[in-house]
Amino acid sequence: HLTASGKYVQDEIEPALLKSRDGRVILACYVDDVIASGRRSALQELWAYIREKFRVGAEEQAFRFLGLELKQGSLKGIQYTFIDMTDYTKRAVQQFEETHNVTVPEAATPMGEDIRATGLEMPVVPDHDNQTAVDTLLWIARCSRYDIYIATITLAGRLATWNEACSK
Repeated sequence: HLTASGKYVQDEIEPALLKSRDGRVILACYVDDVIASGRRSALQELWAYIREKFRVGAEEQAFRFLGLELKQGSLKGIQYTFIDMTDYTKRAVQQFEETHNVTVPEAATPMGEDIRATGLEMPVVPDHDNQTAVDTLLWIARCSRYDIYIATITLAGRLATWNEACSK
């Protein structure tokens, strides 16, 4: 609806990110979750338009969005938002440890060489718990932890050839 109205355009790299043509609002959409940033008057216009098309609750300041904890502040008159995924990540690790009955060690480099595919692995039926864990890691890597991205996509590539080294 927003892009069809002609007032918003999708970002070329991230299609879930929309920008108003006049540059006053930027928003992210994920299924039925929306978060937007801009001047108050521009946001009021946005939410009024959304309310015309969809049944939604009142807009409110966001403190959490899709596992992201949003902390607002200002420094020398400049407002900022700090994105923190610490709690989400801790819950993900705890869930993985409970599901696999393991303890995840802290590591500066989160990937050992033994999880790389060699082409000799026997295919297995992908396990739902492993898929869930990898999906969670992909979200964390995408949003805030670029340093774990290579390890995470390597694990994602191993879902059909998962072995004990992958669970470590």
